[in-house]
Amino acid sequence: MGLNAERESTFCGRDQARVRVSGGHDLDDLLSGDYSRSVSREMMARGFVITSVLVGAMTVIGIGVGYRLNVTSSLPLGLYRIAPVTQPLWRGALVTFTLPATLRLHRLLGSFTKPVAGLPGDVVCVRGGHLFVEGVDYGPVLDEGPVHLFAEGTCVTVGEGEVFTASPTPRSYDSRYYGSIPLRALQASTPVWTW
Repeated sequence: MGLNAERESTFCGRDQARVRVSGGHDLDDLLSGDYSRSVSREMMARGFVITSVLVGAMTVIGIGVGYRLNVTSSLPLGLYRIAPVTQPLWRGALVTFTLPATLRLHRLLGSFTKPVAGLPGDVVCVRGGHLFVEGVDYGPVLDEGPVHLFAEGTCVTVGEGEVFTASPTPRSYDSRYYGSIPLRALQASTPVWTW
């Protein structure tokens, strides 16, 4: 709120403490509704800045100790814990990985966190411009995508030792553009704090 104490002389020669708040308002101004709304907006703005700094610090610290900040729309925004895969994967499990060396250009984008859509033996098809994994529609395969692995009417089977990642979120950059991911390249991902 920015309170500052000022000393003012009174006619008796005594010092009287007078409290002023940021903007030069007296304590009596605190009772005013307009001032309260102004202070609330200021406090919200400060809270947002403090929260942003804390999230940034947690991200920087967390990257070195197994955490990742997701800022893409394909998953809820937030902080995710990264750990080795210790159990069999299932459809919907979140995994983090770096794209294979064969997609060197896309490797520059860093790691990805995506849901598993297809497991070994599952059938992946493109029909009517949409991606289907075991009959579930994951949305369009965009023409402006960076890589076109699947032509219209194409069906493939997810190989042994691989998973196919896909999100129904529009414009998700997932396996429909870079193909299946080897199990050995995956880490498990768990949401810690999302918004």
